Amino acid sequence: MSSIRIAYFTFLGILTVGACGGTSMSGTSSGGTTGAGGSEATGTSSSTTAATSTASASSTTATGQGGAGGSAPMPVMSCSEIPATECFSSFDCPDAADRCENRGTAELTVPCCVKGARGTGKLGESCTGENDCVSALCLGDAPKYQCTDRCKSAVECPASLPKCITIAFSGSSDKFCTP
Repeated sequence: MSSIRIAYFTFLGILTVGACGGTSMSGTSSGGTTGAGGSEATGTSSSTTAATSTASASSTTATGQGGAGGSAPMPVMSCSEIPATECFSSFDCPDAADRCENRGTAELTVPCCVKGARGTGKLGESCTGENDCVSALCLGDAPKYQCTDRCKSAVECPASLPKCITIAFSGSSDKFCTP
């Protein structure tokens, strides 16, 4: 008499149920990358099922292409969860290969220094998000958003961002051009 055990395990947030006991599975898989973050895998698996005194075996080979991949990272409550350094702008990130990026949610921002190319948008240039700007600071009123940058006085700021102020509660002592 054969017993069946049920095992639960999670793979990429999907609950998978597998039955163990009378069936044994073994296999190999090799993968490469294809497309925007997806992967292609070729694998073999074989299963053997025992019943009384006879046994049967089968072997299959499957080839397929992975999904689109490239999903956004899971939101965090603190930069220490990733681990990363807290920041207000990309200027707070000591490694030039890092940029300041929100790793929280739209409601609870958690700006962290993470690997990635810094934006190229300069002071006063249009932007749609933090990764467009050298400073990682894109501000304004819809539909017009602009990259801001550090300043020492309002003389350095364009007419569209005329004030040079310290941003309250930012944790940064730098001053930035603001509307």
